[in-house]
Amino acid sequence: TSMTKLWPNEGIANTEGAEIISELEDKPYDKIIRKTNYSSFYGTSLDSYLKKNKINELYIVGINTGCCILFTGVDAFYKGYDVFLVKDASSTCSGKKYHEKGVETFNDFCGQTITTKTLLKKL
Repeated sequence: TSMTKLWPNEGIANTEGAEIISELEDKPYDKIIRKTNYSSFYGTSLDSYLKKNKINELYIVGINTGCCILFTGVDAFYKGYDVFLVKDASSTCSGKKYHEKGVETFNDFCGQTITTKTLLKKL
């Protein structure tokens, strides 16, 4: 597809590197939704799961700040969620400059950025 020409399949279900690491093995109360595209919403049941469970705040962490995280943030914003990027729990394979640009773009178009320290205080 045109998207895979721009970016590799980072974090897409059934691709190399998308496995769940043992430190994050699922618990009985976890809901695992496997991504099929760069946005966690595209082609998944994420939106219906969140609405069914009356979840309206999303705290996004992960890899590929300027692509997967950004696309997920944009989709979440347009679906009406309050969206937060936990910037020190996110990164990119393309270097610090690319991560910082992704964070800046996220702030401009999707939501707010916070730190893990701020998130932990909210819990």
